[in-house]
Amino acid sequence: MKEAIRNRKLFYKLFITSALILSVVLFLPSISIKNKKDIQFEKYNSEKNSERTHPFSFYDKQLFQKAVNSVVKRNKNTEKIIKGGIIPHHLLASDMIADFYNYISDENIKTIIILGPNHNEKGDFVALSSEFAWQTPPGIVEPDAEIINDLKNHNLMQINEEVLENEHSVASHIPFIKQFLPKAKVVPIILSAKMNQEKAKILSEKLAEYVKSGGAVVIASVDFSHYLQSDEAIIKDAETLEAMKNFNYEKIYSFGNGNLDSPSSIAILLMAMQSMGINNFKVLDNTNSGIMTKNYSSETTSYFSIVF
Repeated sequence: MKEAIRNRKLFYKLFITSALILSVVLFLPSISIKNKKDIQFEKYNSEKNSERTHPFSFYDKQLFQKAVNSVVKRNKNTEKIIKGGIIPHHLLASDMIADFYNYISDENIKTIIILGPNHNEKGDFVALSSEFAWQTPPGIVEPDAEIINDLKNHNLMQINEEVLENEHSVASHIPFIKQFLPKAKVVPIILSAKMNQEKAKILSEKLAEYVKSGGAVVIASVDFSHYLQSDEAIIKDAETLEAMKNFNYEKIYSFGNGNLDSPSSIAILLMAMQSMGINNFKVLDNTNSGIMTKNYSSETTSYFSIVF
């Protein structure tokens, strides 16, 4: 009998202790986020949206939230109409990506044409694109079907949905576009390292037509120096910046990963700008992952944020 009473008392103690622990676990998160400014994401409705959409695969909610909340650091652009830009696709640089799209968010931009590297060299054409819309936490981003069809009909690119869905160089930008330019459509284009200057020139002239007709902006989604220590990356960035300022395509095409990951993306952007008489640009930011993480001796990736 005494043993049964002791067991009941032990059971009650364990029950009360477990209840207290559970209440603390449930209560603490509400305290930690009570004063946090959180983004109200649009809930994706699979019945409402067609199946012709890409899921949001390359997305970090914490980095995205922090980046969106940090854009107050720079005022929006009031100087001129932006025709092009360069920004990273590495999500460590999410603050720079958000800052760029916030900077141009007051522009009357209907279409973002994103150029980025085909990192895995998949597919059977030097330029690949997608006709699908893109799911993002802030909402659906639609493709610009008119431009995509025009480029496809001129045999300047081909459609490959599987490769595009799994290529972060363009997909990582889509949530930021929806957040800051909610009405803008996209034309994602990933480029093979096999694209030569002659083909790049032809594509650039076509892209310039869309920009000149109004409402389109060409963005090169490029990460710069790779695998070097921070001080070495700074030297390489200076070399790359000089080549870009001089529109030195031979030099740009000679660069490897020590300078940048997609010479063709940069060359096509510069060619398109130059064909419109734009021969200079503004550097909004330049840094590397070593500086950002205060780890100066590790391998780094460097980043530029530039507007034309």
